[in-house]
Amino acid sequence: MYRDSIFVREGLYLVYEVVLREIDPDGKVLLFPEVEFSGYWSSIADVEEVIKLYRGHATSEQFHSEFKTDMGLERFPSGKFETNHTVLVLAILTFNILKLIGLSSFGHYPPESRGLYRLRIRTIIQDLIYLAIRFVKKGGKKMVQLSRKWTFSLIFWETVVSPT
Repeated sequence: MYRDSIFVREGLYLVYEVVLREIDPDGKVLLFPEVEFSGYWSSIADVEEVIKLYRGHATSEQFHSEFKTDMGLERFPSGKFETNHTVLVLAILTFNILKLIGLSSFGHYPPESRGLYRLRIRTIIQDLIYLAIRFVKKGGKKMVQLSRKWTFSLIFWETVVSPT
C-alpha cells in the first residue's frame, strides 16, 4: 500500500492511495495482481487524515439515507417553507430521541443480533415503539399491561419507561 499527496496549487492537493493485492481474501495467490487506486481532491495536505475522512463519509451517507427512509422524509409534506421547516425540526428531534433509545438498549439485544455495531431507526421503531398493549383495570386503577412473552419487554422497561 502506498499513500502520498501531490501539491496542485495553493490550498489544493491530490491525495492518493494505491493498493497492490497479490493474494485474494480467501488466501489464494493471484496470477495477476489487482491494483486499486483511490484519489481524493482536498484542501488538507495530511494523507492519513484525508483518507480517514473520506472513509467516514460512507457512514454519514448511511445516516442520511436512514433519516430520509426510516423517518418517511423522502418528500416534504407541504409547499410552504415554514411548514417543512417545522416538520424537519420535529423529525430531527424524533430521530435523536430514537437514537438515544437505541444506544441505551444496544447492550440488551438478544444474542443472535450481536454481529451488529449499530441499530437502524427502523429496527428501534419496530422492536421498541410498535408494541401491543392492553388496558386493564385493577383495583379501580387503569393500567397498561405488556405481554411478558414479548422479547423486548425488559429492554423496553429499562430504556423507555425507567431510564437511569
